[in-house]
Amino acid sequence: MDVANFSAGWTGVHFTDGTGLACDIVNDARANSILWVNAAGNSAKRHYQDNWLDTNNDSWHEFAPGDPGNTIQLGSAGPVDIRLTWDSWPTTDQDYDLYLFDSAWNLVGVSFNFQTGTQPPFEGLTIFICSILPGT
Repeated sequence: MDVANFSAGWTGVHFTDGTGLACDIVNDARANSILWVNAAGNSAKRHYQDNWLDTNNDSWHEFAPGDPGNTIQLGSAGPVDIRLTWDSWPTTDQDYDLYLFDSAWNLVGVSFNFQTGTQPPFEGLTIFICSILPGT
């Protein structure tokens, strides 16, 4: 094979520093003279990436100084996948958790897998949005 055309996305298996499972696969292809062509931009406005920020030392990430919330608009129906990864591939003892709240700060979902040194730097959750039909 001379060219690999990959038009799908990977979630929670890489970090943007060229490491992680997804990057290892691409790097292996390149090392074997295979041109890897990947779709780009399909989810450009559907992800968030930044460095850890905690100006008030409360152990919550801030999306802006003093603001622990990142407002997102969800669709009217269907599954929503939310993933958290951090720069500690392939395994870590840095233990972060992922929480999802609604606009009234009611807890909607949580992922709190333990990272004790042998687990990947990953938390994820899936929630299902249900449409309410008029008159029901």
